[in-house]
Amino acid sequence: MLMDEIINLDKTYILPFYLRFGIGFYKGKGAYLYGYDGRKYLDFTSGIGVLNFGHSHPAITKEIKKQAGKLVTTSNLFYSEERVKLAKKLIDITFDGGVFFSNSGAEANEAAIKIARFFGKTISKNKYKILSLTGSFHGRTLATITATAQKKYQKNLEPLPEGFEYVEYNDVENLESKVDENVCAIFLEAIQGEGGIRPLSNEFVSKVKELKKKYN
Repeated sequence: MLMDEIINLDKTYILPFYLRFGIGFYKGKGAYLYGYDGRKYLDFTSGIGVLNFGHSHPAITKEIKKQAGKLVTTSNLFYSEERVKLAKKLIDITFDGGVFFSNSGAEANEAAIKIARFFGKTISKNKYKILSLTGSFHGRTLATITATAQKKYQKNLEPLPEGFEYVEYNDVENLESKVDENVCAIFLEAIQGEGGIRPLSNEFVSKVKELKKKYN
């Protein structure tokens, strides 16, 4: 299929969302993508940060084929050997707790918002406020786009969910002025991507830890 035909079919049958570049790919291998225009591209996007092992990694491809030939999925109402093995491995290499599997970062953050507010309400009916940082990006669901402190993503989606406030990035004094007994969570990115590849300062992170303990 020619690129022009793909573009026309895309415009006809796919709901427009992103403004696409005028290229497309039919194959990926390692760090490279292969376009319909016959050119080979070095993929600096890594699928917007989700392809840490590159395209079509042989070990991953082998396991996907193996599992697809056995069982694709079942409801989370049932037990799964593969699920518990992966959860155990994740805990072993990170920290104690429980694993929540989801399809995207936005879904993970939605779950975090719900957990934080549920926990907050067990302490006080007013402990539901969530803080995030200017320049942040936390997803495109309605709640996570509200946590995303960028007006350009929120335009024409108002009214947004209540209970979200923003802290100036790496501003310790501003942070202290916003945190009180009604805050149930602070959303942080150790290194902001959308915000311009900005790392949080040690001072700011230390203050977050201090306030987290102070206000439960």
